[in-house]
Amino acid sequence: MMKMKWIGLFAAVITVNQNGMAEEQSVSVTVNLNVRHSVGGVDAFDREKWMVLHARATEHDWDSEEQRETFLNEYDVYLGRDCGALPEALSWTTEDPDKPGWCDHACIEQLGKRERKRYAQNTAVHALEYRSRKMTIGGQPKMFPDGSTNANGFAIGSYDALADFYEQYLTHFTGSGGTDGPPKPAMLEVVNEPFVHAREHNTTYAEISEFHNKVAERVKRSHPDILIGGYTAAHPGFEDHDFGHWDKNWRQFIDIAGGNMDFFSLHLYDNPLKNKDPLNSIYRSGSNVEAILDMVEHYSFLKLGEVKPLNISEYGCLRVGNGFPYSPDEAWRCTRSYNTILMQLLERPDRIIQAIPFMVLKAEWGRKDGYPYPKRLLYDVDELKGRPKDNDGPWAYTPRLNFWELWKGVKGTRVDTIASDPDIQVDAYVNGADVFVVVSSLDHTGPQTVELSMPGASEDLLRVEVKHAHADENLEPVIDEFERASLERITLGPLQLRC
Repeated sequence: MMKMKWIGLFAAVITVNQNGMAEEQSVSVTVNLNVRHSVGGVDAFDREKWMVLHARATEHDWDSEEQRETFLNEYDVYLGRDCGALPEALSWTTEDPDKPGWCDHACIEQLGKRERKRYAQNTAVHALEYRSRKMTIGGQPKMFPDGSTNANGFAIGSYDALADFYEQYLTHFTGSGGTDGPPKPAMLEVVNEPFVHAREHNTTYAEISEFHNKVAERVKRSHPDILIGGYTAAHPGFEDHDFGHWDKNWRQFIDIAGGNMDFFSLHLYDNPLKNKDPLNSIYRSGSNVEAILDMVEHYSFLKLGEVKPLNISEYGCLRVGNGFPYSPDEAWRCTRSYNTILMQLLERPDRIIQAIPFMVLKAEWGRKDGYPYPKRLLYDVDELKGRPKDNDGPWAYTPRLNFWELWKGVKGTRVDTIASDPDIQVDAYVNGADVFVVVSSLDHTGPQTVELSMPGASEDLLRVEVKHAHADENLEPVIDEFERASLERITLGPLQLRC
């Protein structure tokens, strides 16, 4: 017998169709269980690619080893990105006495031995190494050679010297796992969102692009197994200024550094504006995500003769800034955008290496005016009540946990799905006797009724388990779970951003 697990995103009402009659203006969704859906040879839901937390196992922000292991194992989540280790190591480094502006290799070697020893002694993380096989590390713009000194009075002197530091870090700070030290990362994003910080660090887009070439040359000669990519773009508004944004940013980067990159990386965010009208907000979800990725892939082929794979190392909904109280509306916007953007990325399973919904752990480094950096998985319970953090704790999961809860258990072989309206996103997977059907709406105008058809499945259907993700009357993200003997109709609420 077959069980159907229906995941309804942003559904306002779920009803069971008793008589098989479709309502007017409904959207038909057909799931063909006997037709495998393969894209570029990829036909399965790879949780190591899609269910990835922006964290590393050794972060201090986990409440405990037990919490870390329970979360990762219960929700079957992988670990995917660390942008703090490289700048932290540079902050410890001293200058080569014989080569001003360059790091002291002996110092880095000793620092690396210390960190590898600490990892070797932290035996609890060794069993989780399989959850970090696609780990990405990256630098930060504050590492640029702009004259800034660290606590040792050392200032990196040039992009060549900084590229040398990257190579030395990977040589001395990483091992083969277990008692040999942390495994090498699978990928290196040269620097996180550099172009938006170019002016404050007195550099240019062209210089940053050339820096990617320098890092690729240095790292590949010693660590050819690590994939190098960039430019880890923020705000890919290609259409701005009659596509002048595209020409100055991505086109220039691919022209200068594309040939030396193993992958291209970028960040995708819905951006709510203060205007209450959802049509006056900036949406990446849906067709805009498709257009952004199309342009990068197309120009990659035109310029380089190949379509380079993509690393989507952040995605979600972004209200720029921090220092404001906890907002259930903000948590709902993020949860909603994680899902709508993921549904679009699932259309490129053969070209995306990894995709990471942007939520960090506690992120105490981002606290401002007593309030936390907002995009995070763990909050002090007082912060969830809209108050600044006290000194007592305890910590709790924010409603962003709902993203992981919604996708918990989803796996299997992808099967053919068809929606009569392109604003209704649908995907389906078969795993043994279980069928997972995922549906969400990109429509802004109002509720959309969906009529579900699964040819040939009705006689074998045992029951339907439903997860319904939506916002309650206080705009808190919630998930309703229930069972039905059958389910042929669902009403999806409109996609909206509120401020």
